[in-house]
Amino acid sequence: MRSFALGLLLFCFPFFSFQAQEDEDVEKYSIIDFDILDTANHHFQITISSQDGAELCSLLKGTTDREMKIRIGGIDTEVFRSTVRRRNDDNTYKAIISSYESIPTSIKNKVTLFIQEDGKRKFLDDFEFSYSGKSKNDEQPIIDRLKPSGGAAGDTLVILGKNFGNDIDKIKIYLYDISQNHIPMLDDDGYVFHIDESNYIQNDCDMEIPENDSTPFEYKREMGSIVPLSLSSLENGLQEVRFSVPSELRLKAEEDLIRVKIKMRMYVNGRGSDMKTITILRDDWNFKVLSFTLLVSLLGWVIVALLLKRWDFFQFILLDKTTNTYSLSKFQALAWTGILVASYFYVSLCSGLILRTGEIPDFNPSLLALMGISYSGMLSASFLGKKNPENSRRENPPQFRDLIVSNGEVDMGKVQLFVFTLVTIIVYIYNLYLSNALNGLPDIPPTLHGLLMTSQTGYITGKILKNKIAINKVVPSKVTVQKGHTFEIEMIGSGFTPGTKVMLEDSSSRPVTANIENNTNMYCSLPMDVTPGIKNLMVIPPEGSSIIIDRAFELIQKEPEPGDSEVTVAEQEFLQRSLEEANSEDQESSESEDLSTKDSNKKSSRKKPKPKG
Repeated sequence: MRSFALGLLLFCFPFFSFQAQEDEDVEKYSIIDFDILDTANHHFQITISSQDGAELCSLLKGTTDREMKIRIGGIDTEVFRSTVRRRNDDNTYKAIISSYESIPTSIKNKVTLFIQEDGKRKFLDDFEFSYSGKSKNDEQPIIDRLKPSGGAAGDTLVILGKNFGNDIDKIKIYLYDISQNHIPMLDDDGYVFHIDESNYIQNDCDMEIPENDSTPFEYKREMGSIVPLSLSSLENGLQEVRFSVPSELRLKAEEDLIRVKIKMRMYVNGRGSDMKTITILRDDWNFKVLSFTLLVSLLGWVIVALLLKRWDFFQFILLDKTTNTYSLSKFQALAWTGILVASYFYVSLCSGLILRTGEIPDFNPSLLALMGISYSGMLSASFLGKKNPENSRRENPPQFRDLIVSNGEVDMGKVQLFVFTLVTIIVYIYNLYLSNALNGLPDIPPTLHGLLMTSQTGYITGKILKNKIAINKVVPSKVTVQKGHTFEIEMIGSGFTPGTKVMLEDSSSRPVTANIENNTNMYCSLPMDVTPGIKNLMVIPPEGSSIIIDRAFELIQKEPEPGDSEVTVAEQEFLQRSLEEANSEDQESSESEDLSTKDSNKKSSRKKPKPKG
């Protein structure tokens, strides 16, 4: 009987010993918290407490014969061993786990903890949680793009995408600092968390997580609760979420010369989007990039000057060689070309150098229309200038007043186009500086487009309706004559018609009819009845308005030499009238003699002699 009892005891001892070990393990480990991190990629976080922290760390890292296994809703998971970190409590550890399949939806779901040894699993603990995520991919929030993909503290960023829901309170945005290697961070694919273990021993379980940090990330912020957040739907099926870059990131941005990069992920009702990169900029980034743009633009103009081999290339480009005047249409085209090229380079720097998006920024259609307006105006003005040339002498140096003056008078069509062009350029540059260049070039409003088009139309119409006569050369350029005498000038141009009269602008004499040699040449004699100096010439065509030729020639008074008689203009007019009266009297006398002769002939014809008998 004793031997039977002893044998039975020896047989049952292993069973009782194993049961005691199993009960000890069950009491040793417990799940105290469970968090959903990313349902789209099946990432979760678990917090486990143990009576023996060192053993728990070894089990989670898989450095012993036994291994800790975790199941979520009956689905096996894998522990990311490099994310195992000890909390302030020596016996409490956190780890990131990933399920092999989608977790089924359930109001009450369970996380189960096991120990696996020799192919067998031993239950340790379970933890209930509510999981509302769905396994359908079409309901995962999908971020199409960020507009822009970065900014300074206080700037507004826009998230465009789908499946953002209709409840703004269920949207959460998290930022992750990935700039340090010695902290848990996202690796290149944006999903797996790892650590640079070169700074620590291979199986270090003493890496402590701060008490106030409930996640494995050094920087995590729920932005929706502290910054304005808006949700709206767009017509193209996309949704739009706006948020502001927290002001606390200003210090983070100052760690670099211009920018730092962080990661962003948006959660909608517990379901996470894919990871996106956001560029956080310093407050002075705009000034630095703008200064560099101005420097490069200046270098570009220097290259143009070297190619043209002249430093006054602006005047050279604006010059109309036909009339030796500055062209307003060329000024407008040159101004907009320089401004838009520099601004596009500025935006390209922001997109490529600052944000590094790898995309060529778009050139706004409104700016293309603006370039079309300026260049079509320049081509039209050039064509009409050849057909109806300007009244300007080639001998006179070009002046910037040519931009608003035509035919010696202020041209209101030119004034309007010149003023509106300058105002639009100033407004455009000012708004480009104030706006966020990361969003691209600012648009030109349609009303401003219409205003510029109206001004351009008025300018071109004025060229069409202007006088057909053009005077481009007056010879001689200097005239020396005695007072009271006459002098001859010759005018070369186009559109000369018979009946055209000419006079000095400050002369009191009547206009003199010019002698027209052909369509391009005419001459006349003018009296010297004005004070010497630079004189303006007035040309009066038979039809249309008169034309003023500024600074036509220089009039120099010649002093009479001894023995010369001065004949005044009044005396010339008196002699001319006397000669005309004498000629008139001679003509009347001749006519009287003719009448007397005719009368005598008639009388002689009536008195026929009688024939002699």
